[in-house]
Amino acid sequence: MAAQWGSDFFGTLNELPPEPVAGIGHVLEAAASFPTFKEARQWVLRNLGVSEGSAILEGGCGNGIALGELLELVGTCGRIAGIDPTKAFVEAARERAMQLHAPNARYELGDIRQLPFHDNEFDPALCDKVLIHAGPAAAVSPG
Repeated sequence: MAAQWGSDFFGTLNELPPEPVAGIGHVLEAAASFPTFKEARQWVLRNLGVSEGSAILEGGCGNGIALGELLELVGTCGRIAGIDPTKAFVEAARERAMQLHAPNARYELGDIRQLPFHDNEFDPALCDKVLIHAGPAAAVSPG
């Protein structure tokens, strides 16, 4: 997958031992609580136009840190789908969904550049601190 990922080390996390990956997960947790990151994420969420019952896609969901805030927006009738290339993060996001009693949240292993979903399946999409890791867009010519 590292060759496919084509950007930084996040595409290689599945090849690492569990300890450093868990450490990166802890860093993601800590960073999410930093006031600047938290305020920025909350501003984005407020301006996505999401309401109760909406379906939202979280690209690069990591370990599901935003799940609580997303649940507040979509409620129990809405739907949340997250996708991330790192197995340990997807497993952590699934565990978080179980802890928060969120059967309307689903997390999948995958690449945001090849989504396993249908067109127009979601209302908005959220990519929080992700696109920098995804490499260059295929639709943009180099140079």
